[in-house]
Amino acid sequence: MKYVPPSVRETAFNCPHCGALANQFWYSVRADQNDREKPLPTLYSQHNGAEWDFSKIKDPEQRETLVRWAEKMKAGGPFFEHGKDGNYGFESVFNLNLSRCFNCEHIAVWISDNLIYPRTGEAPPPNPDMPDDIRRDYDEASSILDASPRGAAALSVRSEIKLSGISRLA
Repeated sequence: MKYVPPSVRETAFNCPHCGALANQFWYSVRADQNDREKPLPTLYSQHNGAEWDFSKIKDPEQRETLVRWAEKMKAGGPFFEHGKDGNYGFESVFNLNLSRCFNCEHIAVWISDNLIYPRTGEAPPPNPDMPDDIRRDYDEASSILDASPRGAAALSVRSEIKLSGISRLA
């Protein structure tokens, strides 16, 4: 299987989310300034998601739209949402780009030519026949390769030991 590492210089590469070699759609980013009444970023997570109560919203379509939005917010990853221009101007954000996979539609975040989200390494995707326990080590080693090459090497050695059947060090 052909592997094309993710790159801002490509329109098709192996998606860092689903691993498929697929077209990537590129987006520039627009920033809207928050108003004085609500100056801080809107953050929702799995920790405060239990506080959300949409049961008082009578329109079922609007309620379902909010539930879907809340689930995306709880997941913690970036996503697209269509909206209208508000009363405030906007500024273009340079050196910050998004790519969206044609296959899985997940978004990747790039600063300059560095993939920021999701955190992955440059390793090719694992063989589909790889055992699950070794695949976990491989995926973890790949995800920390840039941040900790020695840590990635240690995980690779661990996988080699598991593959060779020596379990006393694994």
